[in-house]
Parts: sequence; C-alpha cells; structure tokens
Amino acid sequence: MAFEAGRPQEAALICESILQKTPKHVDALHLMGVMLSNNKQYIQALGFFNEALNLHNKNAVMYNNRANLFIELKQIELAMDDFEKSLAINPKYAEAYYNKGIAFDAINKTEEAIEQYTLALKYKPDFPEALNNRGIALQKLHRMEDTLANYNQAIKLNPKMVEAFYNNRGLVLQNLMRIDEALADYDKAINIKPNLEDARFNRSMCLLLKGNYEKGWQEHEWRFKRATYPRRHLPGKLWLGEEDISGKSIFIHGEQGLGDMLQFCRYATLAADKGARVLLGVEKPLARLAKTIRGVDQIVVTGDQLPGFDYQTPILSLPLAFKTTLDNIPNDPYLTPFPEDVEKWAKKMGPKTGKLRVGIVWSGGFRPDQPEVWAVNERRNIELEKLKPLQLDNVELYSLQKGEPAESELADSIGWESLINFTGEFGDFADTAAFIQNLDLVIAVDTSTAHVAGAIGKPVWMLNRFDTCWRWLIDRTDSPWYPTFKIYRQPKLGDWDSVVENIRRDLVDLCNITEKNT
Repeated sequence: MAFEAGRPQEAALICESILQKTPKHVDALHLMGVMLSNNKQYIQALGFFNEALNLHNKNAVMYNNRANLFIELKQIELAMDDFEKSLAINPKYAEAYYNKGIAFDAINKTEEAIEQYTLALKYKPDFPEALNNRGIALQKLHRMEDTLANYNQAIKLNPKMVEAFYNNRGLVLQNLMRIDEALADYDKAINIKPNLEDARFNRSMCLLLKGNYEKGWQEHEWRFKRATYPRRHLPGKLWLGEEDISGKSIFIHGEQGLGDMLQFCRYATLAADKGARVLLGVEKPLARLAKTIRGVDQIVVTGDQLPGFDYQTPILSLPLAFKTTLDNIPNDPYLTPFPEDVEKWAKKMGPKTGKLRVGIVWSGGFRPDQPEVWAVNERRNIELEKLKPLQLDNVELYSLQKGEPAESELADSIGWESLINFTGEFGDFADTAAFIQNLDLVIAVDTSTAHVAGAIGKPVWMLNRFDTCWRWLIDRTDSPWYPTFKIYRQPKLGDWDSVVENIRRDLVDLCNITEKNT
C-alpha cells in the first residue's frame, strides 16, 4: 500500500521488518527488488529477485520485473529469457510484451519491437505507452503517417502524459515538414512542462528552419540541458555576446560534427574584429585548413593541452552572440586552399580536357557514438547506384568520399570505372579544399565536404532530404550561408530519383554552356 501510494521509503522499512521476521517472504523480497531497481541499485535488486524466484518460479510479474532489470544491465539475452518465462505463465500479459519490445529496441531490432508492442496492444488496447513506443519504432522505419496515428491515439488515451506525447508527435510533424503544427505541439508540451528540454530544443529547430533566428538562437541554447547532448566543462566565462572582449582571449570550440565547425568557424573572424585574441579548437583533420581563417591567433587540436583564456564559446552559440539574422550572415569565402596544395593536385589530375570536372559525395560520416543521429544519416545519404545518371560524356566525375561505409560501397560498386578517385591520398581537409579548387562543381549530400566547398566559394549542388536540416531553411534553392550553393530538395520523403534527374538535366545544360564558351 505504501509503495503504491508513492511512499517508497516507508514501503522499504515495512519490507525490511517483514523479512526480519519471515526471511522467505516472497512478496517482500520481490518488492525490495522493485524498489532497489527503481533506485538503480541493480546488483542488490537482482539478489532479491533471484531469491524470490527461487522460492516461487510461477510468477509472471516477477520474471517481467527481473527482465527489466537485465535490460538496464544490458544483458539482453537474459532479459529475453525471462520475458519468455513470464509469457509462458501468462500469454496475455501485455506489460511483458511491451517490455520485451523495449528490449528489442535496445538492440536495434525495430521490426521485432513493433511486433511486441502490437501484441501488448492486442491484450491491452488502452495502453498509451505501447502506442507511444510503437510510434517511435515506426518512425525509425520512416513510416511517418503510421507513427502519427499511434501518437494521436496515445494522446486521446492519456492526456496526462501529453508532455511526452506532444513532443514525439511534434517530431513526426516536423519530419513531414508540417512545421507550424509541430510548433503548436511543442508549445503544448512546454506549457505543461516548461523545462522539457527536448521539446525546447526541437522547437528551436523549427524556429530556425522558418528563419526566425531571433527566437531560434535563444531557444537553441536548451541543447546543453538535453541528456544526450555532449558537454565540455571548460575554464573561462561563457561568452554569448554581452561582454566587451577587446583585449581578451576567447576559446571557440566544437560541439558535434565537422560540418558544424566548418560552417560556423567563420565567426572566429568576427570575434577577432572585436579585438579578441582568438583560439579555435578543432579536430586534427581541420587543423591545417583552419589556420587560413582570418583573425585566428592559435589553433588548438582536440586532445592537446588547453592554453589559458578569458572566455569560451561553443561554436553553435556564436550566431546568438553576434545576433545573426537572415540579413547579416557573414557569407564571404572564409577558408583558403594553400596554393602549393592546389598546384600539387592540379599536376596529379593532369591537363584539363575540356570536360567539366565534378566532385561527388553521396554519404555523410557515420557516428557510432551518436545513435540519435543514425536515422537522420540514413535519410540524408543516397546510394551511389542512384548517381549513375550523372555519368555524362562531357563530365569527369571525381569521388570526394572518405570514410566508411561509403568507401566500401564504392569498392564493391559495378559500372563506376570512370569515377576518378584520389581520396586515398587526402591527408586532411586542406587537401580536400585544394583538390576541390581544381574542380568546376561539387555535387554532394549535406555533409562536411559540401561545407568545405562552400567555404572556399566553389559552386555546390546539394542533394537535400525532404525533412531538410534547419540550416537550409524551407522551400529555398539557395542558401544565405553559402552564395555558391544550389539546393535540390526531395519533393517527398525518400525520393532521390527526381532529385538526381533534376541535377542531371542541369548538368547537361551546364555542359552545353561550357562547350559553347570553349
């Protein structure tokens, strides 16, 4: 009674009293296991569950609860075994099917997870948590309309959990590019729970996507309060544009991907223009190219000992610090290939034949430590096979693709004998930039190489997914961040064929123009 009434400390004292008198009291042992598990004292909890099940091995609830503990311990095989025992005792136990679905989700077996959530709903139709989880799983498979239906039903069943359900539904609406509806859902979630970090962050993405930078950058600071967001605990005061930094030192540091650093390192120059001594922290592959940014006094490579500094700013907070709007984005070229590198690659590529030299990138880098971005990576990447229509008589295609699994895809591909590939000789992004300087055009998905090309002022035709990243805005074929960009966005989720066909047509036209000019 005390535990169900939300008084776990009182319940624990009662259980301890019972077990002192009756050490083999099954219910008391089981409840102690549940309470310890809730407090994340998993090893101690396991001892109580084991003892309870040794005394009574025909209890479906106890097997289910021990299975949940095994999930927390990442012992999924043991969890599955306990779920099987639980369901053998009670084949209609909806909670066991639901938790088994969570176990399958934990090992990225999404189809199997959906099957378990569906079984849970079969035996317990009014189970909003199962609808919510099934919606999340369906979203991983890009079945957005089905996902939306699950969230809608979950909200009807349990309005008291709307802070979670509205946020999840908002994400689906965002993926479907129903941005105003997504914003409405995030607002509902935030009205109920103002400090709901994920909803605040997701709202910022929508605001930025709509070009509402004034509110969007402010809201974007909520990213640091999310459990999944990487944090750095650094000395120096956080600078968001308020203090005078003239005569002071400021350390600008990265947060996540290389693309973010490449896009926003331009702000180092603005910090220098305010009179600051600028230290820029970068990954090693960027170190040499980053030295060409005007105003940077020192490059600090990740892993090196940090020098002293007065202020520090995460790279994605700089647009807020400089009060960036669509009208004042600093968009002149800000990275410069080294002339000697450009000449080196020109010699390796040989004399121009009159054909267009076009670099292609079809896949973004895989981040094994960030499973939350895997689904986005899948949507932004394109199969190399789909780019075959770009093989034209008047075009020399060059691979700009580094990293797995894309390099293996190229090695295993058939019919790409004409694709010229020097990437094995690229040592860093300075090499990439110098090589691109010798090209006429880069055709790329939304990845770091596209940012390099844009930052040096090279024309880029970008293949963009339907649920576009916030930085490319809505329904634009140009970019205020990179004047040389032309954006080809999917007309619907997953439709790369029409994107490639539009690029092929424009490439044919460009070849004809080039041929006339020569």
